[in-house]
Amino acid sequence: MRVRLITAADEDETGRVSTRVVDLTDPDAATQPGGASRSLLTGLWGWDRIPPLPQLREDVEAYRNALRDAPLAPYDGMRAFVAVVPPGMGLNDATEVSGGAMHRTDSIDIIVALEGELVFEQPGGDLTITAGDTVILHGTYHRPVNRSGKPFTFVDLQFSTPRKDTPWHEPAVEEVPGGWLATGNEGHAFFAETPEKAEALAAVRETWRAQLRDEITWGGPTTSDVSEVGAGDANPGGPGRIRLITTADADEDGTVSTRIVDLTDPSVSTQPGGPGRARLTGLWGWDELPTLPLSRADVERYRTTLAKGAYAPYGGMRAYLTTVPPRMGMNDTTELSGGSMHRTDTIDIVIGLEGELVFEQPGADITITPGDIVILHGTYHRPVNRSDQPFVFLDFQYTTPRKDTPWYDPQIREVEGGWISTGNEGFTFFEETREKAEALTALREKWREQAKSEITWGGPRD
Repeated sequence: MRVRLITAADEDETGRVSTRVVDLTDPDAATQPGGASRSLLTGLWGWDRIPPLPQLREDVEAYRNALRDAPLAPYDGMRAFVAVVPPGMGLNDATEVSGGAMHRTDSIDIIVALEGELVFEQPGGDLTITAGDTVILHGTYHRPVNRSGKPFTFVDLQFSTPRKDTPWHEPAVEEVPGGWLATGNEGHAFFAETPEKAEALAAVRETWRAQLRDEITWGGPTTSDVSEVGAGDANPGGPGRIRLITTADADEDGTVSTRIVDLTDPSVSTQPGGPGRARLTGLWGWDELPTLPLSRADVERYRTTLAKGAYAPYGGMRAYLTTVPPRMGMNDTTELSGGSMHRTDTIDIVIGLEGELVFEQPGADITITPGDIVILHGTYHRPVNRSDQPFVFLDFQYTTPRKDTPWYDPQIREVEGGWISTGNEGFTFFEETREKAEALTALREKWREQAKSEITWGGPRD
């Protein structure tokens, strides 16, 4: 499968966009070489602390390069990887890393399956995921194994968060029900049947961390701006069925509680979709990254708090699944003129799942297809589906301050080439006339209230 990383940043203060593309199937962009004995692991993006906006191209390159010294994020930081697991292997099965052991991390992981089939072996029941599945692991035990005859490709967004019962920098080998645990390896805890195996795992993990630090190339090699990003090679098929899968601790012994929601069920969508509007489904998110461990009741409790706001406050995150009908802009409706050029006070990680979409931008249009991972640093864009098939994508929105546009300071002002409506909870809209800009402000308020009242985060409760 062809996977591309596309990054957009402000070229200058006028709103013109700088766009760069890296083909992540290029071995030069990989952390590990892959092959018969190990998975192919590539560092995508991340931060120790989410950067403020605006981000010029040189700012983006500077914070990307800083990741080289710390492949594993500190608490409240994020790292994103794309991994390819060969057939018949565990994710980290190699002579250098005995990663095939059952383990957990001090992180909440959002995993997006792009191609193939993988089994998460878990205490409490195995979980099989396929293309189109989004899995949210709340620091639970798992062992990822590819039992199929084809490679498995996925994206992993790792959010490091404290675990109350296992300090980050306190390595220890301790006896637990059924075996031994090696803890404190920068948030990794490994389960083994004997204390000797647990001690060996702790030592091997140190070698692996050093290897990551030396070999990783975050975001691929440095590239030049492009004038336009066309569609890449067609990736076969689409996910069809899309599921949201969440895990949580069922008890203190590490047994895992797993729940699954079929997101193709119209009852879980924010908007009904159809010929007049895109279909928008709330997946997950938080106002403040929760700490571990999390029981199923804890997970359900923090999920329900999302109903207070469709947009996260600064430092928060929201994830959406969106389907854009053929020959439409993402928000083209009679109620909302969202087809206008706009930007948000967010860094967005967009993952294409099915179909083709064009991000119209000042500077270079981006055409994205399945396997494309787009990182928008609060830049202007207008999403349009120019094809005859629906476009399906995931959007992970991380809200961050913008120095030049306060969040709650609505205003209409003239800029080069037109007028902008700013301060709408981080939304800035560009229009040719002042009247259109003012109309967008009123319509956006209506849409926010609608989203707040209709959205069902993570699907129905059971």
